Amino acid sequence: MSQFKSLVPVATNACRARQKTFKVSIEGNIGSGKSTCIKYFEKYNNVETHSEPLHEWRNVSGHNLLGLMYSDIHKWTFPFQHYVHLSRLKIQTSPPANPNISVKMFERSVQNSRYCFIENAKKHNFLEDTEYQVLLSWYDYTEKNLDISLDLIAKAHQLLVEAYNKDALSERACCEWLQKFKNGNFDIEDKDRSGRPKIYENAELEEDSSQTQKQLALTLEVTQQAVSHRLKLSSI
Repeated sequence: MSQFKSLVPVATNACRARQKTFKVSIEGNIGSGKSTCIKYFEKYNNVETHSEPLHEWRNVSGHNLLGLMYSDIHKWTFPFQHYVHLSRLKIQTSPPANPNISVKMFERSVQNSRYCFIENAKKHNFLEDTEYQVLLSWYDYTEKNLDISLDLIAKAHQLLVEAYNKDALSERACCEWLQKFKNGNFDIEDKDRSGRPKIYENAELEEDSSQTQKQLALTLEVTQQAVSHRLKLSSI
């Protein structure tokens, strides 16, 4: 991961020049290595890292909003995206935890929610037009009145390619992960996050063809049926 190191001095020098925290958003599809990138930078004392706040989405005053969204996506997409915007906004606009922090790095951004997830939800009719317009107004107000600017958007896959070279998954493979996931194809699963695909024998797949869905359901704290239903609704 030595290639990742180049981000730190660049960001540090930039923020020293303007006396402002350098903000980096790590973007990418599911399974592209965002968490791996975030975890790598945890060892730097001047870098404040923020993983995706799943714990907040699963406990909104005792309510599992993420689970509710998976159980009834048409009903819960609007409040879920509203809360996602709020949680990301707090991360992007909050001051550093201590004065030695020169770089703030987070997994996905307010911009990602607006231009990726909200647009995708509208495309698949998970949002009514009124709900969609409310979310756009919320984002527009935020952009005009708060500093949500980003200094760098780092694509997780590009960083992994630099680190792993020929052993990294192709960008096409990352983009097609959910389609493969739905069809029970596990040949890109990589539990060690090495970037190299792990191939499962047919016997292993036949023994438990739903293992990946079970693992995802466990992570999200929802039922496996909810995961399958969500994938079907998304046409992926």
